[in-house]
Amino acid sequence: MFLLNLTITLASLSCDQSSRTKIESSNTSSTTPAEQPRLTVSIRDISEPPLSSLDPGMVAAWKQFTRDGQYRLARPADMLFTEDAKRRINASFSMWQGDTTFAGEFVALVIDTTKTDQNRFGIVLFRPDKAWARATYSPRWLMRNRDLSSTAIDRVSGYLFIHSFTTGNKYESCRVHWNASKRCYICR
Repeated sequence: MFLLNLTITLASLSCDQSSRTKIESSNTSSTTPAEQPRLTVSIRDISEPPLSSLDPGMVAAWKQFTRDGQYRLARPADMLFTEDAKRRINASFSMWQGDTTFAGEFVALVIDTTKTDQNRFGIVLFRPDKAWARATYSPRWLMRNRDLSSTAIDRVSGYLFIHSFTTGNKYESCRVHWNASKRCYICR
């Protein structure tokens, strides 16, 4: 029996070389010639935010937030993105798991590890406690205990957007704002 396993890794069309597209093909004497290779798209995956590029106060706030293990950054294995959505993320989004804003905030799509249902996701922003002194940061929830398994974060021209994929590579978006009178984030 002749068995040929072939895995080819191609760089995606995105400028970021950490994103990859894989084509996996398996051919054995028992398979039909009409079988097509199965295409899977990988998206950027980091287990921790790029701490070296963050303000020291923000790094301390993130470490405090994740210290007991209840929360961690969402990973591709947690998500339910379609292949088309993954392609869109690779081509258009700078960082789907989290990013910084020009206002000095850090945002992250997180998982509550104490839960096992789809409502284990949240989006948390770390905002300076005092706008003029960015020494300490506090976590502020934008969304919590929700199914965000098809959601990505993006920053465009300094503005923060939350994108919820619906079908294929289509998504609905809202822009994140700080509501000073309510002292909370809103997305609309």
